[in-house]
Amino acid sequence: LSAIREQQISTPFSSTITGESAEDMKKVRGGETLLQLSSPEMEQQIRQARTSTEISRWQVDQQTFDKRLLSQGNVPQRRFEADIAELAGLNDIMNQLTVLAPFDGIVVSRNDELTPGLWLSRKEPLYVIADTSMNRVDGYVKERELERIRVGASARFIPDALEFGVYECTVAEIDRVNIA
Repeated sequence: LSAIREQQISTPFSSTITGESAEDMKKVRGGETLLQLSSPEMEQQIRQARTSTEISRWQVDQQTFDKRLLSQGNVPQRRFEADIAELAGLNDIMNQLTVLAPFDGIVVSRNDELTPGLWLSRKEPLYVIADTSMNRVDGYVKERELERIRVGASARFIPDALEFGVYECTVAEIDRVNIA
C-alpha cells in the first residue's frame, strides 16, 4: 500500500535554513511554504548583478552626452540588456530558496536535522511529500492463479496491521513479469 503520488524535495544548492520547517505528518497544500533558505553566495551575486545593471543603465542614459560612450554604438544597450537578463535569472534562482509543497499532501518524511542556522549542501534531502487522497496497492499472485484476475475486477486489500482497516480496490493493470 503506497500513496499514488510521492515526491522527495531536496535543496536546490548550498544554503542555510533561516525559517521554520514543516513537521512530520503535517498536511500541506500545494504551494505552501515548507522551509525558508538563504544563500550568502547567491545574495552576493545578485548585489554584483544589480551594481552592473545600474552602471549599464547609467551608460545608456548618458550615451548621448558622452563621446566615448557614443562611439561604442549599441554596445552599452546590449550590455544593459544582458545585465537585466542575468539579474532576472539570479532572482529566479533565489526564488527557489523558498521551498514549497509541490501538491496537496502530507509530509511523510522529514530530515530530522532541519533547524534554523543549519548549513545544507546541494541536493540535501529535506522532505518526502505524499498525496494520500488516493492509494495504490501492488499485489503479487502465482502464475497458476493469474487467470482469476482481470482488469476492472474488484479486489480487497487487508493489511497486516488490522487497525488500518480493509481497502476495497479495483484491478487497474496486470504486469506479466516473473518475479522470484
